[in-house]
Amino acid sequence: MRFARWSLPIAVCGLLALAPSALAHGGHHGHGHPGPQRPASIDLPAGFSAEAFTAHGGSLYVGSQVDGRILRVNVRTGAQRLVVPGREGVHTNGIRIAGRTIVAAGGTTGKISLYDKRTGQPIRDYDVQGGFVNGVAVLGRTAYATDTLKHVIYAVPLDGRGDARTITLGGDFVPADLDLDGIVPAGHGRLLTGQYGTGLLFTVDPRTGAARRVDLGGATLPKNDGLLLEGRTLRVALSSGTVATVKLDRGLTSGRVVGSTPATPLRNPVDLARAGGRVYVLNANDPQYPMPTDVDQILALDRLR
Repeated sequence: MRFARWSLPIAVCGLLALAPSALAHGGHHGHGHPGPQRPASIDLPAGFSAEAFTAHGGSLYVGSQVDGRILRVNVRTGAQRLVVPGREGVHTNGIRIAGRTIVAAGGTTGKISLYDKRTGQPIRDYDVQGGFVNGVAVLGRTAYATDTLKHVIYAVPLDGRGDARTITLGGDFVPADLDLDGIVPAGHGRLLTGQYGTGLLFTVDPRTGAARRVDLGGATLPKNDGLLLEGRTLRVALSSGTVATVKLDRGLTSGRVVGSTPATPLRNPVDLARAGGRVYVLNANDPQYPMPTDVDQILALDRLR
């Protein structure tokens, strides 16, 4: 989670909107032997200010907090291509793809945007009047987005033809100053989300808002951001500088933290995704004062150990 303080002039933001042909030829640095080996580190354009990414069709899709544009990143070559053009006053924080629809959480804009993946054109902007619309998850025909400041989850139809719904959480959930962030489907119609300020995890029934705390045996995961759930293994990007691994029980009611990556070379890991059989972490820059020269990175998690 990064509350960026946008002070860049529009002229500078315009310079960041590189043409697709330019993006396709740059932005990656491979480590190791030359040749067909996939790069372990991929640099995003300077000043892009990435907050989240998602995997789809073997590629990674990453959004910009500056102008909302979305890039598709080829993890085999590092090549990058513009999929959704930037728009003035638009941010992309959390991002997910379902079929032909890209769902983007708009951060401080308080909106959730739907795009056509093939054309990059907007389908609909839902103004949910959010405080900081952050993580995104998809269940069936509905996209869900967390609000880190208003302590709720929003639900919007993927086809953009219905109204948005606000889900108020109950059960074990107690609001915190900095609240829900990352969110993923958790099976049996549930969602799994993390509370940034307290480091707690919750499963949520989106039909009722009932939340159940995941018992980690007293452990917490403060500054938890992006989540990657594979079976009963949960990886958690902690913006304090590590990626934690949690082993959950079958019902996702309890678990234990079994490991973490070293803090170096991670600066501010904000999200995780698996593409092409490999787990990647999005390594961001200063969350409060993004600069036009900042370069965010996509790193292969297995090369950090």
